[in-house]
Amino acid sequence: MHPWTLHHLNRVISEVAEPGSAIHVENPFATLTKGDVCAAAHDAGMPQRVLEATLSCGAPPDRRPAGPALAHCGLCYPCLVRRSGLLHAFGEDRTPYAADPWDPDLPASRTGNWQALRRWLDTEWSMLDLVADAPLPPDTQPASLMEVVERGREELRALIAWAGRTAPRKAS
Repeated sequence: MHPWTLHHLNRVISEVAEPGSAIHVENPFATLTKGDVCAAAHDAGMPQRVLEATLSCGAPPDRRPAGPALAHCGLCYPCLVRRSGLLHAFGEDRTPYAADPWDPDLPASRTGNWQALRRWLDTEWSMLDLVADAPLPPDTQPASLMEVVERGREELRALIAWAGRTAPRKAS
């Protein structure tokens, strides 16, 4: 959850809660990347197959009468981040996806998120970008968030490198 959203959720809670209430929502994963969370779950004993059975897709494909109902499109940003997190934690992601954005036979019209992600990773990103992207609560430490963003970018770069090594090549 974005820190700004959490900040406002806590403001709403403080307005509707009993006076003096100690209700406060925190995000214990705020300084972790998706890969960090997957690795922590694995280290705590969660099997890879359980993590691969979770749902992250922002645009699940329609159920297909001729095949399995795949929960993950494989092309949206949540799927791309998920792939990078599982790859970081396990060195692979065996989740079935409806499509791979690096598939040379995939129409260009379906690779927009993949291409945008690659452009973003090829662009320098600074603290100014972090604070300009979305407002941050007054008590936020931007430097710690910047560290998370940089580690996440490294996980995503690793996904792109992995895809480059394993993706099928289009026949000429």
